[in-house]
Amino acid sequence: MTSSCVVGHQGSNEHTIVVIEERTLFQECLARNLQAKTEYNVVCASGVEECVELCKLGTVASFLLCISDTRNAYDKCARLAELGAHAPTIVVAGDEEAEFIVGAIKSGVKGYIPTSMTLEAAIAAINFVVAGGVFVPASSLLNSAQVKGSNPASTKSPTNALFTARQASIVEALRQGKANKVIAYELNMCESTVKVHVRKIMRKLKASNRTQVAYLTNEIYKDRTLSAARA
Repeated sequence: MTSSCVVGHQGSNEHTIVVIEERTLFQECLARNLQAKTEYNVVCASGVEECVELCKLGTVASFLLCISDTRNAYDKCARLAELGAHAPTIVVAGDEEAEFIVGAIKSGVKGYIPTSMTLEAAIAAINFVVAGGVFVPASSLLNSAQVKGSNPASTKSPTNALFTARQASIVEALRQGKANKVIAYELNMCESTVKVHVRKIMRKLKASNRTQVAYLTNEIYKDRTLSAARA
């Protein structure tokens, strides 16, 4: 028997995140934290089948599929696709083996959040996926390559796809607290162009100001590397 819950009141954001987790305690803890720290509506499901009904509550921004047993992970992802779910699926799991992560992405998953990640970085990853990007924990892939004796330098980091090359340079400058005028001078750009890029970066991160951009990107680069769609 399955059960579902709606956490809190419907927020101002029409988009809903569906937390799929059969363990009630983990389900409620994750859902309540997401409800408290984001503007998404958050609902819970103990199984994939419940998602059909939950989709009727509003536009689903993403399915957060919590995996405690990796043996059935790919089947669950495939089942979500069979149900006609057009929203992206993000897997939350403790397994950081590169083979499993790559397999999940190949099965259609748009994001993979390891349980070792901080909540702030995880929320940033969710926002990227909802915006149309793809998130993978690059450090896990690199660590796996090192264990297997591969040359880490030869592994292409998904960080390169986080922003456009120009946006990545601007993000680095924002993290250093540089003003738009300084950024424009150093990158040989018009100050108005820098402002446009800053606005796009803020939209990707759902940040309300430059300080928040610096904080979120520090969390992202400190814990895991994000891979997302270009602006």
